Amino acid sequence: MITALALLVVADQTFPKGTSFEYSGIPVVKGSNSVRTISHNVRFVIGKLSATANSLTLFKNDSAAPVHCTIRVPRYRLSPKGGTGSDFTATAIWNKATLTLTPDLVANDTGDDETDVILGQWDLVARVDLKAKETASLKLTFATPTGVTGYAQTQRITGYQMPPSGSIGQVNIAFGYSQRDVFNLPTLGPADWKWQVGRTGSFIRQSDFSPKGELVTFAYFKSGF
Repeated sequence: MITALALLVVADQTFPKGTSFEYSGIPVVKGSNSVRTISHNVRFVIGKLSATANSLTLFKNDSAAPVHCTIRVPRYRLSPKGGTGSDFTATAIWNKATLTLTPDLVANDTGDDETDVILGQWDLVARVDLKAKETASLKLTFATPTGVTGYAQTQRITGYQMPPSGSIGQVNIAFGYSQRDVFNLPTLGPADWKWQVGRTGSFIRQSDFSPKGELVTFAYFKSGF
């Protein structure tokens, strides 16, 4: 007997009904057209119950004048109706100084009867200053619980959003894991990206990359599931 699954589509990726996970993404600058992202590096360590990430983003103020702008750290949750918002925290360092991030509700999609899901966004934000022609760095550390997906929610999943922006010189995304936690090889998305996938790590490098809202996903079966 073949049973049709109710599917939901997020950032051109299709997930089975019942999928639920929290995820972050590349930080973006709002409020200044003169500030661009030079590079972004993020590495996830996949554990039994959570994924811990460390990222480094470099920004450049191309203006001959100082600017005051807003940094937004994406924070999403995809969940069935009735689920709670995304509430994981992040530690931020701006140019070697601690930066306080404040939650900000962006959007809360109430879903529909067909998919019965909510996609909510609760970004973390902060105001920052860049001197004329300055290159500034933002370091982030955060952990998200691994979510569930797949038939009967037997797979674990974590994600990372690529918010639309101008061209970024280089984007590196890496996942580290152990065979004690990840059974066999994981499945990564977008599927048409040229991922390097191994038994203890997966990696991709994108040069001169212009994000269009892609959602990076790392799905796997737990060892001993």
